[in-house]
Amino acid sequence: MATTDRSYKTSHPWLTFRLDAGRFSPQFWLLLGEAKSKCEHISNAPMFPEVRDKLHTMALTKGIRGTTAIEGNSLTEEQVRQAIEGELELPRSKEYLRQEIDNIVEAWNGMLDTVVNGGDTKLSTERICAMNAQILKDLPLSDTTVVPGEIRTYGVGVLRYKAAPAQDCHHLLKRYCDWLNEDWTPEGEIWPDNCRLHFTIVKAVMAHLYFTWIHPFGDGNGRTARLIEAQILLSAGAPSAVCHLLSDYYNETRSLYYNHLHHASAAWGRDGELAIRPFLEYALRGLVEKEVEQIRELERQQQIIIWRDYVHRAFSTMTPSEAQKRRRQLAILVGVKQLNAQVKQAPLKRRELFELMPAAYRQKSDRTISRDINELIKMELFKEVQVGYLARTEALQGLVSKRYDPETEN
Repeated sequence: MATTDRSYKTSHPWLTFRLDAGRFSPQFWLLLGEAKSKCEHISNAPMFPEVRDKLHTMALTKGIRGTTAIEGNSLTEEQVRQAIEGELELPRSKEYLRQEIDNIVEAWNGMLDTVVNGGDTKLSTERICAMNAQILKDLPLSDTTVVPGEIRTYGVGVLRYKAAPAQDCHHLLKRYCDWLNEDWTPEGEIWPDNCRLHFTIVKAVMAHLYFTWIHPFGDGNGRTARLIEAQILLSAGAPSAVCHLLSDYYNETRSLYYNHLHHASAAWGRDGELAIRPFLEYALRGLVEKEVEQIRELERQQQIIIWRDYVHRAFSTMTPSEAQKRRRQLAILVGVKQLNAQVKQAPLKRRELFELMPAAYRQKSDRTISRDINELIKMELFKEVQVGYLARTEALQGLVSKRYDPETEN
């Protein structure tokens, strides 16, 4: 069939492999700038290895849970974390759920190794087929016509959407790869030198959108699309923790996700290229929101580090002793517990303070912990409230840059 006679040109006219970003709204550019700025914030924040690894594991867990939950995987976030760490035990009837997680983890780790070691990350039909085969490896498939990693030869549909004609899938996938392998950074004086990440973010979301439109495989298209999206971000230098955020967001807003995907093609006849703008803005808004969550977690980990140093400084002029060492450790543990709390930490009672350091207080009298508490209150590291005790972690607020707060103005 000649290129000019391709069926998709009539049935799927939105598959233009073109993006006129100049027609997008100020809101789009504001979101894109914010997404890029926050990505760089996360990239450039110094972290101890254990903090970096914790953030990576949290994001990987949420992202893999998100991309599989959209497709019906019922494992909880905690179970996905256990599966990633090789600790999950399931009955035989549910082992396929872990297999799906293992497949995504293996695909991601292979991709990460390639990027980190400077390997070739260009997209190709062969590479995408291998990605889909890995995603579907050893999974029970409801349709016997599905062959993992093989481009479909029959029509498929998803909800209200009918995928591109099967006879055009090879051609479309090649065009898709060629398009995404191009450098999307525009030339011209109006674009700053550091705008590459801006357009990589757009490229990643467009790669996701176009792949779901083409739907080249019998199964696993959504998971493959979201993995390609993550690879494009990773290859552009985005931190690994950021690359999983969109999958998590799509899962959390699943009905909106499907609505925007449908609108991007359904409104094409009326709006042309502008029909994709709602999906792009939806994805960018989600990326920004998830980056904010990640930055808050990063700030919490940095506060823990600073709190430890703050407590050590408070004891630095004192003569070292067993009592001082015990009080210092108690102050650190209570502060870390408060800072790690996802919700406001309730005051700790004396018994709970004892349980934080049972070995240190086991051979001590009740008066010992009373003296320790009183000494920490005197040092302004603890405070007593109506039902217990709290560390004065609010002292860390005095260490941030001074700024004008209009809410404090009378």
